[in-house]
Amino acid sequence: MNIAEALNNLGVAYYNNKQYTKAKEYFDRAASAGSKIAQRNSAELTRWLNTQP
Repeated sequence: MNIAEALNNLGVAYYNNKQYTKAKEYFDRAASAGSKIAQRNSAELTRWLNTQP
């Protein structure tokens, strides 16, 4: 596992614990480290957050 994968996994863990701000932070860090999956996770989380009241 590389650093980008580890950061993405932390984002998933935060997401699963409903800590969405932290999840977004880690998805963005993972995306900056080169993770395409984290880039998608961040975009999907942002879209979902924008639909919440």
